[in-house]
Amino acid sequence: MKSEHFPSASYDQLFPKGAPAWKLLEPEDDGSHHSDDDKFFEWWYFDVECDNGYRLVADFHTAFFGLTGRPPLLAINVYAPDRSRTGAASTFHPLQVESATDRCDVRLGASRVSDAGDRYIVHLEQGHIQADIEYHKNLDGVQIGTGTLFEDQVTGQSFHWIIPLPRARVSGTLCIDGAQFEVNGTGYHDHNCGNVDLCEAFDHWRWGRVVNDQEILIFGHLVGHGNTAHSVSPVALWVDQKLMLSSDQLHVQAGVRQNAGKKEPHPPVIEVSGDSETPLVRATFRPETELDVIHFVQPRFKWRFTRKIAELLYFVTEKVPFFNHLLRPWIGYGTYHRFEAGCELTVAVQEGRRASRTVNALCEIMGFHSAP
Repeated sequence: MKSEHFPSASYDQLFPKGAPAWKLLEPEDDGSHHSDDDKFFEWWYFDVECDNGYRLVADFHTAFFGLTGRPPLLAINVYAPDRSRTGAASTFHPLQVESATDRCDVRLGASRVSDAGDRYIVHLEQGHIQADIEYHKNLDGVQIGTGTLFEDQVTGQSFHWIIPLPRARVSGTLCIDGAQFEVNGTGYHDHNCGNVDLCEAFDHWRWGRVVNDQEILIFGHLVGHGNTAHSVSPVALWVDQKLMLSSDQLHVQAGVRQNAGKKEPHPPVIEVSGDSETPLVRATFRPETELDVIHFVQPRFKWRFTRKIAELLYFVTEKVPFFNHLLRPWIGYGTYHRFEAGCELTVAVQEGRRASRTVNALCEIMGFHSAP
């Protein structure tokens, strides 16, 4: 499926002429933006890197972008210190879903996340995973540029992104299969919504977050389709809890590695150069741990009925690898990679000096229909 019918201006909406570099968020910015558009989607993403080596990721989807009909969905993944994964996911009936417009307050079944002003309260209850955790703000939430990653003026289709919690101190409890332990660590939360089939607007994207005591670097690189693919590359940098950089002037060297004779994606090398040849920021990722590789259905077909049949075929054959492998390219699919990586981060400081340090990073690569 090609998206060349989307004009280049659709990918140039983050920093239009005269737009501010960033803005602080109001509580309603993180509230529900629900629309009756049949392409509408919305999700609230939360993660926490625990001091004891665990990592927790939770996605609240009131309208899941990956399925026709946009069902509500909750996905929770917990990664142990040995990087084994425990996961639970489920869709919900609309009567089991609530979401407020004046602030983040989302309920999916028994699970809920709410903005309590000075903190976010998260209760998770899905399968054999339960958690009660709080995110205490270390930094104010921001919108990079307009927050609009894509917008087609003709059709009104768009994709938006904000970062209500660039970094937070997290505490609480996590229970897996009845075994409970304390959670203390560093967390993050962002929020996305839109009304476009993402596979039509983008071929793939890369996202990453680099965190240490002095710096936080958050970046994205979203690439369209075709030989002259358009892209958008938001990046933000905090130094000593101050937002020092908000830009789309990100240069990306896409990462590819050889593994068993096959090329596989991995986190890129990124630079922000500004007005000089010397990069203001450079992040180089070293060999990483791949936490997850998730294939998901993304039908190519135009008509809703045909798409639903294709989705059914995909799920019926999902547990039969041979048939699923044959059908997947014909039906259309996406592949999601989640990485944990070390990173050499170099940041320009005063009087031409540069500070370099090795830090931890969490990265993702999302590809539609084919590997990025």
